[in-house]
Amino acid sequence: LCDRRQRQMCIRDRYLDMKPQELKDYFGEFAPYEDECKFLGCVHVGEKVCGVKDAVNNGALSKSRYENYLLIYEELKEKDRRKY
Repeated sequence: LCDRRQRQMCIRDRYLDMKPQELKDYFGEFAPYEDECKFLGCVHVGEKVCGVKDAVNNGALSKSRYENYLLIYEELKEKDRRKY
């Protein structure tokens, strides 16, 4: 259980237990746009043809929410790099 000030940290701690490619599953609002992604397994970061990035660019998805996704994704990638 987390109070308001701790909420962000608690959510972040839960995210840090997963693999980077699993993060998108926790952003349910991305799902309707994933059919527009060119590649199956698109993580919505570096791919050139991405329905989620297009939805952010045209205002259908929150830019700040997507930016939070990118921050958490990079943290997860860094965690994986340090493992090996």
